[in-house]
Amino acid sequence: MDRFSGISIIQHMVLKHIGKFISYKSMMEKVEEEELHFWGCMTNDELIGVIAIKGMNHICLLFVKKEYHRQGIARRLCQKSD
Repeated sequence: MDRFSGISIIQHMVLKHIGKFISYKSMMEKVEEEELHFWGCMTNDELIGVIAIKGMNHICLLFVKKEYHRQGIARRLCQKSD
């Protein structure tokens, strides 16, 4: 097996797991149980970045809108979540 032939299997496994994790219902349950914590970065009433931490030590989600990349937003979200 070459190193690329397993990618579709890995992607399928990851997407299957992520699909369960990021459903609205699943995320709300984790927030209500205080297993998942969110922080966001806003500018002009627009959400431009978000981080989700599970168990206060595992980054589950980290997104910054493309037009705001390379401005330190992800770094500040990580620092804020400490």
